[in-house]
Amino acid sequence: MSNKSLLWIINYLTKKDDIYLPETISNYFIDSSNNITDISFYFHYVTSDVFKKESADMIKLYIKAKKIKNSFKNFFYLYKIKKANHVICTDLYLNPLNQFSDNQKVSILIENTIYDFRISNIINLWNGALTKNDGLFVKPKELKNPWTNIEFKKYNLYNLFFAILNSNFIMNSIILSFFKTNFEIDTFIYINFPLLKDIAITNFIKYSSTRELYDEIHNMLVEYEKDINYFYLPQSITPNRKIFYVKELSNILHYYCISKFSCNPLKKKCGYERCKTKLKTYFENSSNTAFYIRGINLNNYTNLSNIPLPIPNVIISSEELEPPLPPIESPPSPPIENDIDIPATAIIESSQDLELESMSSDEDSELNDFEYEHTLSNPFINTFSLPRTPPNQNNELQSNSSPFSISLFRRH
Repeated sequence: MSNKSLLWIINYLTKKDDIYLPETISNYFIDSSNNITDISFYFHYVTSDVFKKESADMIKLYIKAKKIKNSFKNFFYLYKIKKANHVICTDLYLNPLNQFSDNQKVSILIENTIYDFRISNIINLWNGALTKNDGLFVKPKELKNPWTNIEFKKYNLYNLFFAILNSNFIMNSIILSFFKTNFEIDTFIYINFPLLKDIAITNFIKYSSTRELYDEIHNMLVEYEKDINYFYLPQSITPNRKIFYVKELSNILHYYCISKFSCNPLKKKCGYERCKTKLKTYFENSSNTAFYIRGINLNNYTNLSNIPLPIPNVIISSEELEPPLPPIESPPSPPIENDIDIPATAIIESSQDLELESMSSDEDSELNDFEYEHTLSNPFINTFSLPRTPPNQNNELQSNSSPFSISLFRRH
């Protein structure tokens, strides 16, 4: 029924019982298009000093008109319930609702359909919607009907709130705070942002992906590297290996996120100290060598007294990750005996041998070089192989100039 229905009933009663109604009320509220609630009408006009002389008659008219209006509303409501569809018989976990008591259930009429809910399911859904987050960002949402995914109207929220209040469940503090803001989501975020931020940090640690948590752990170790003796995480590892590091340091990561993202300065300070203490204790008492230690380059320090102490020992060095190639050992040179004098005749004979070797044919030397190069490149290739096609005359003309050509028959 509309807001003017009460005024129409009052006007009807005044004509029936010949009761005088002030013209200001009749002209402004009944004949005009302005809307006014029943409570506003009572406080501003029924009990107003303007109509003090007619206050007794006005109170009687108001009470009688209000009873008639409520009777019509109850009649229409019962008629809607009788014609409405009633199809939901289980809770969100498919448990039959008839096994729960009436104070643990609530029914809502929405568009000619009755939806029955278990109150504990409504509390969990409502609390989850108001504390929803995207990573470390606070993003509360309105409560939706889980069967239709349509947001509840404000009057539906009031019905749900009072059903929770009259049940055996303890009222959730988040829902109570939302009720105090008249179910306005923006006002709720404005007032409760520090609390919602702390809840977002907790949900981030619980439900975020391994990759996101691994990146935050890396940032944490970089920030506290001086306190933990320069331990750090590897960058390129498998996802299964990342899960190991997340399980090891997820409890400490919670304090780090509080120290970085909380809106409460006292929590930020406490989180910073706890994170620092727990990291020191973990790396001092743990015998785990899965973490790397960043070494210090001593060449960067001109004054040795400025080197940070203690200097960490490298657990896994770059040489262990990528071992260097073995050095190529040259054949040992024959020892030179300085005590023995080499005669001059031996030097002359060696020089004659060198001249005899230089007098050998150029073709033989070039062929030997060719065979030696091919042997180094691939020792399994046959150096003496016959060509599969007859030699070309053009190639024979150029055989003297090319060191890589082989003639099978010599011409005299």
